[in-house]
Amino acid sequence: MNRKSIVKTSQIGVGLFAGLVVGLLYAWTRLSSEVAVPAAPAVAEPTADASALLAAQHHRATEQMIASSTKATGTTAPEFEAPANDGQTYRLAELVAKGPAVLIFIKDGCPCSRTADTFLQRLHTAGRGWVPFYGVIDGGVSVAERWAEETQTVFPILADPDRKIIHTYGAENSAYVAFVGPDGAIEKLWAGYSETMLRELAERMKPWVKPGLEPFDVSDAPAELYSGCPY
Repeated sequence: MNRKSIVKTSQIGVGLFAGLVVGLLYAWTRLSSEVAVPAAPAVAEPTADASALLAAQHHRATEQMIASSTKATGTTAPEFEAPANDGQTYRLAELVAKGPAVLIFIKDGCPCSRTADTFLQRLHTAGRGWVPFYGVIDGGVSVAERWAEETQTVFPILADPDRKIIHTYGAENSAYVAFVGPDGAIEKLWAGYSETMLRELAERMKPWVKPGLEPFDVSDAPAELYSGCPY
């Protein structure tokens, strides 16, 4: 092999070697960049509470709802008889025979009702049963049983599948709350719940709770009055 052939062969070998090196470096760089870039973090699904709060934003109580519920003050509470999730049948006259009672209107499947239930259960617990609470749901006994189990609600849930009780009390949406006095009159009907509303309800309960309401926190309740889903 002459000198020119040797030089040419050497040049080809160097070129091949350089190409191989460049290829390896490129592959290594691509692999490193793919490994170095972290995967996008998974977006957590909203919790049940977060979903309920988001839904509640679309059900702010209107001026018309507030005005209509205010007119109920002082009117006679419609009598009713309804079965509940605990196997008992309740009549309004019996509920207020020894003092006032609180009626909470619930719509099955409404996240706003679930959010309201969280705060109302706190208040019910603070009253230690001196002022009884009763839920009224738009479904049969099986629906009332399921609701109580899913929400771990400790007070009775009355079945109102035809919404007769709901409509006669003027509850346009879920999360309406009525305070019925021992004389059978509606002392107050709220078109939803809020921090102010919960404190108002607590003030009406205080004279009946001995020796007094236990501490309760509603500071995380909405500042404005929110109702629930329309019936």
